[in-house]
Amino acid sequence: ATSSLLLTGSNDGSVRIFDGLLEANDEISREKPSLVSSFFAAPDIVTDKRYSSGLVLDYQQYGGKLTAGGNTKYIRTWDIASEKCVNTFESKSDACLTTLTTAWDYSFDSGYSGLGPDIIVCGYGNGSLRVFDGRSTKGDVLYLSGGLSGRSGLSRRRKYSEYDEHTSWIVDVSF
Repeated sequence: ATSSLLLTGSNDGSVRIFDGLLEANDEISREKPSLVSSFFAAPDIVTDKRYSSGLVLDYQQYGGKLTAGGNTKYIRTWDIASEKCVNTFESKSDACLTTLTTAWDYSFDSGYSGLGPDIIVCGYGNGSLRVFDGRSTKGDVLYLSGGLSGRSGLSRRRKYSEYDEHTSWIVDVSF
């Protein structure tokens, strides 16, 4: 087993994780990778619409976390090691989710950076963007207060953040 896992997602909502793609010396293996896990990350995905996004994923290998959405009403966060869905919340849009990312990156040099692994930014087929807190079952977002008000610390918003800056599909979001 290596520390380099390959995660694939399919239009039917299924996810497969493979090991053995790379050798210990970081060269591509001559052997076929082995399937180590398989499950449905979005079991209620709709595949019969003409303009559907299918399955959309964000995989944090070092954190062992997967965020899944797409042409479904729900966004789910998964613990990869246990293959357990740890949270499900509504995407709050009639449009299909076309892209998503988390505000958390891993670098071998500096470790983790970003706002946190639970902040999720989603782009939709109607051009809107929404920011969610994956720890909340309602998808609320946390934000830092302060600035002009002089307050500091974390406050909880009662509503998700929504941005309607585009009129066509959002194809990518990055932090």
